[in-house]
Amino acid sequence: MTRITGLPRQIRRDLNWQRQALCVEADPEIFFPVGSNDTSEADERRAKDVCEVCEVRARCFQWAVNHRIPEGIWGGFTARERRELADRLKNRR
Repeated sequence: MTRITGLPRQIRRDLNWQRQALCVEADPEIFFPVGSNDTSEADERRAKDVCEVCEVRARCFQWAVNHRIPEGIWGGFTARERRELADRLKNRR
């Protein structure tokens, strides 16, 4: 298990959920597919499969939206999917 040290207590608390994420055991490359070819599409699917069964998926997604993470798959969504979903949710208010 990765220890989060050297950061202020509040930030450590905010990131504590990452210790429970299944992606820490997966190849990090699949969460940052490059381009739009068969390999990148396969990586995206593999990453989303990991996220699908992860117990902190919702928290991961929310963290990425709140921090406007511009790339990668977080909580089972690509950056474009996160932006689109966040915009739809914002427009419903």
